[in-house]
Amino acid sequence: MAHPVYMTREFYGLPAPPGTALPTPAELLELCTKRHPRGWNVGLAYPPEAPIFWIKYPHVIWNELVAQNMAHEGLKRLQSPVRAPAVYYACEMEFGRSIDSFAVMEFVPGKIAAERLQDAEDSKSKDATYSLIALALPELHRIPVPPGSRPAAVNGGRIRHICFDMQEAPHHYRTVAQLEDLLNQFLVMARREDRIKDLTREPLVFCYSDIWLGNFIIDDSRITIIDFSEASILPSSFSKHAVAWRESQIRCNISHLVVIPTTNGVDNTSALREATSAMAMRSG
Repeated sequence: MAHPVYMTREFYGLPAPPGTALPTPAELLELCTKRHPRGWNVGLAYPPEAPIFWIKYPHVIWNELVAQNMAHEGLKRLQSPVRAPAVYYACEMEFGRSIDSFAVMEFVPGKIAAERLQDAEDSKSKDATYSLIALALPELHRIPVPPGSRPAAVNGGRIRHICFDMQEAPHHYRTVAQLEDLLNQFLVMARREDRIKDLTREPLVFCYSDIWLGNFIIDDSRITIIDFSEASILPSSFSKHAVAWRESQIRCNISHLVVIPTTNGVDNTSALREATSAMAMRSG
């Protein structure tokens, strides 16, 4: 016997394109039956014959929805050459012992950066792909941060960043100074020599830390950033650290190409690297 289905929460994002109809929750359940053998998220282009929407399921992190729409709107207002897909709708449903979530967003044509690099015939073509990624990341830093923002995920939840175990901070932080104090306490306990210093002097930026080759879609010479689950409002050293830390993921050092706002005489990248390494060892 089929289990009853309960809607546990919904997200209403940006308006869908005129003349289109979003799939209903019932249609999402009927459409999204394919599962990854390792339990990872799956994507579905819909409708299949002429896609308008991209449906992501079954594990949507709610911060992604808010952060991606902030990026979509912010980049659009800046008239940036870089894009982020609009998110139109999301929901979470419980049936039996399972809870699945679904996000309906804008379909973006093109190839992910990993495919572009695989198809590249020479180093010049590869360099062009990495240059587009290096162009895209600083564009996010141009998005204005609301006045009075505290260090947090874009949706106001706990910080989501690769610096932390499971990409999520263990606490909420009221201020940047409190974040600095608690990170330094951890560095002391981990017996690391580096310390965070003058974090409050750094500019707060829209920090995107899930930097890997599957999160950039390239269509001709236009690049779109996807998957904003690990996006937060943070001091700029967190962005510098994310770019450097993900070098092995993207198989190229682009740190020298990515322009990140800084404060003269302040750079906490090394201390954040030490904190990330210590957290990884502790969780392992």
